[in-house]
Amino acid sequence: MNQDVKPIFLSSAQVARFVSLSEGSVHKLVRESKFPKPRMISEHRSAWLTAEVEEWAKARPISDLAGPPNGGAHAKAVGPPRVERRKAT
Repeated sequence: MNQDVKPIFLSSAQVARFVSLSEGSVHKLVRESKFPKPRMISEHRSAWLTAEVEEWAKARPISDLAGPPNGGAHAKAVGPPRVERRKAT
């Protein structure tokens, strides 16, 4: 069987990773009708259709912000160098 089969459905965690958002942000966007709603795939399980998530992602506007690579929340703060002070003896 082919291991490269694209999943039809994505879980909440998978959707969040797929669109580079937190799970909380995904659920907030769903509540605001700004993101596709999950589908019921069994009585106690829901998941997102991969195709709908991809369509949503492709419809996002192109950003005119050209930030540095890896410059998100995990980037180190840049500031003046630390100066060590010696105690007077």
